[in-house]
Amino acid sequence: MKLFPLVFFLFYSLFAFSADEIVLKDGSKLTLKTNSFKVNFSENSITYQTLSSSKEQSLSFKDFDYVIAGVNKFQTFNLEGSSSVEGYFVLAESNSKKLIFRSIYNPDGSIARFIFHILNENLQILDSHFFDAGSSKKSVDVRAEIYLKIRHYFSTCTEMMKRLEVYDMNAAESNHVRILLFFKSPMYYKCN
Repeated sequence: MKLFPLVFFLFYSLFAFSADEIVLKDGSKLTLKTNSFKVNFSENSITYQTLSSSKEQSLSFKDFDYVIAGVNKFQTFNLEGSSSVEGYFVLAESNSKKLIFRSIYNPDGSIARFIFHILNENLQILDSHFFDAGSSKKSVDVRAEIYLKIRHYFSTCTEMMKRLEVYDMNAAESNHVRILLFFKSPMYYKCN
């Protein structure tokens, strides 16, 4: 019975979006081949293939607004305090808030830590949370705050909160490591 919510979310993920597309800064759209979208955080770019070409192409973060690919929404932002355009997975958005997430990588390509921001409708940062996969007491304590912080801002986003609860179940027993799986397989939710 514990697997039912996970199976439901996987089923939901297969049918959540109809077409993979990139929306460019000028508003035009590119239709993508399924499973061709990839993010390269070290180059601040994405790679993809269009339906009309099997050649892999790339775009800088500054050249597009967002990508819908399967169950993912990936969007670019020039956040306050940043001089560059950065890319984030959008995990949830309502009329008044967005929950955005990205991994921060070491020079060797391994994940060093994670960050999520809560943005208001003007794309100003309301709250941020940095965390990692470490086993120190501090790392565990910081991960323990994730569920409560997201629930504070997105309690009415019921489908996303149900999914997050699956990864937060028995969290203390696993040092809150399972919550990382929520971020390692991001899914986009449009909330009321």
